[in-house]
Amino acid sequence: MYKGKKIISIIPARGGSKRIPRKNVIDLCGKPLIAYSIEQSLQSKYIDETYVSTEDAEIKEVSLKFGAKIIDRPIKLAQDESKSIDVMKHALEYLENNNNAPGIVILLQPTSPLRLVEDVDKAIETFMEKDADTLESLSECLEHPSYMFKKGIKYMIPLDKKGLEKTRIELPQYYVENGSIFILKYLFIKNEKTFYSNKHTGFILPRERSIDIDNEIDLKIAKLILEKRKK
Repeated sequence: MYKGKKIISIIPARGGSKRIPRKNVIDLCGKPLIAYSIEQSLQSKYIDETYVSTEDAEIKEVSLKFGAKIIDRPIKLAQDESKSIDVMKHALEYLENNNNAPGIVILLQPTSPLRLVEDVDKAIETFMEKDADTLESLSECLEHPSYMFKKGIKYMIPLDKKGLEKTRIELPQYYVENGSIFILKYLFIKNEKTFYSNKHTGFILPRERSIDIDNEIDLKIAKLILEKRKK
């Protein structure tokens, strides 16, 4: 345990996926996709227990093989429209009912295999050092919001007309969430229905470790990066 607070990770992985069928157990450089997140959690020097929340029999089997514990997710929480916050609250209710409520809970998306165990540990350290209630991993925006437009009735409307006239170096840096890591205090998530608190902080992940595998192109990019790492 870290500073007396039990830390548990939850990896949400449902069986249904439309763009890449059976995505969470698809082979990625010799291992099922979900195995990367399980191994990162198990190798963390701070995480005490690793759980996979799923309704799918094959995902359960693979997750157990790689060392995770299982939380049986109801089918109603494994639909396209199911929200991550509801999945998380169900998992925490399960832990509480089994007298295993943590002090801190970490959500690791199985579709983000390129993060490193060092990223997970540094995110936890950042969370503790800043005494935050919630944290999420972020990436630097490739397209700056000041250069963006929205569609008007007849013409295009700039989001930041003054910013359009500035160089990138003159503008403030913006970041976008990548979904790889969320960290929350248990008491906060128990009482709220959001991942975002008034004491919300971020942990910056470089782009090459922030890919969220959503389609075949993402999968190919992830394979290239992992193969390069092995070399």
